[in-house]
Amino acid sequence: MQYFRLIGISASFALGLSLSTVANAQGPESRYINFNLDACETIERDEESGAIIQRCNDEGDYEIYVAEGDLRYFIGYGPNGLNQRAFSQTLAPFNHVNNVVELRQYEGESEPYAAILRYYTDSGMGDDNAKGEVLVVTKLDGGEACHMAYIDARANPNANELAREIADGDEGFDCLKDDPQVIGKTGVSPM
Repeated sequence: MQYFRLIGISASFALGLSLSTVANAQGPESRYINFNLDACETIERDEESGAIIQRCNDEGDYEIYVAEGDLRYFIGYGPNGLNQRAFSQTLAPFNHVNNVVELRQYEGESEPYAAILRYYTDSGMGDDNAKGEVLVVTKLDGGEACHMAYIDARANPNANELAREIADGDEGFDCLKDDPQVIGKTGVSPM
């Protein structure tokens, strides 16, 4: 009889501990970083090709690395930004990036777990209808980062919400082996 009572007490304690952990868990929030490429430090420049790598800091000292080459942008996050998979990923069409990045993190935490950045794309055909906006969701996992998802922001009126859902539900996405997925409706923005 005491055995069953002990199991009941242990189960009640474990349930109470689990519920208190859930109650104390802080929800996700967004922090926005503005970066002005004209004010960023140039790390490397290739005069022949025009390629450039820059390091930008926000007021909180969060680093963002930005490379531009062949009319496409590549972004790395944090102190290891130059060595991340994300720094070798971009969209296929000619593109440039918005100067505001949304970092997703848990309330009270200083390190983000995801970034959402708007890329402006161009088919290169000179047609204004072939210009697009794509939200790129990047997983930030310690020193590693990689693209998780692409969302056509012109085809999906709820693109920002979709991006946050992907960013907040990244369990199981492995930067070393998983490829980014296209989420939502497509066909408006070149991707």
